[in-house]
Amino acid sequence: MSKIAQYSDIIDRSLDRWENAFEAARAATYSPGQFAQDMAESWADWALYTAMPLSCFGLDISARPAVPTVEFIVTDNTVPPMTQMVRVPQINNVTAAASPNLNRPGTTTPPLIPAANVITTLAGMYLKITLDVPGIAALTGMATVTANVYSGDVLGTGPNVAIAHVKVVWLA
Repeated sequence: MSKIAQYSDIIDRSLDRWENAFEAARAATYSPGQFAQDMAESWADWALYTAMPLSCFGLDISARPAVPTVEFIVTDNTVPPMTQMVRVPQINNVTAAASPNLNRPGTTTPPLIPAANVITTLAGMYLKITLDVPGIAALTGMATVTANVYSGDVLGTGPNVAIAHVKVVWLA
């Protein structure tokens, strides 16, 4: 990825993060914990942004997320369930994984992808995530999933900490 694209990505990520924060604050759903997470992520992004010029001296300056992001791009809702495996960080006392509903940015209201359609299985340091595309496509009424980006954290049960981030780009 070019340096210009990396700079642009950092700026876009920061603007999206704070736009979501303001929307959540207006809806009175913005917690102090989320504020701390947003501040930490912003600090990391801007530290990367200011260090990137050092790459002209041959240094590898790049962001490495603490938890992996699993991305599904759905352009056809007639495909069978989609599955991906990813290595997750080892966190003490995490024995299983649970996926919450996947929401559109800044809202938790329908349409959303129900947790029942995002099947997670944790095996040691590997996480298997299956997206039930036919099940999602079969949702009707207010629950009908529209073209949008849906995301959420996979939580490690026990300490209930994020072990992965799931992002679904639904274009079907």
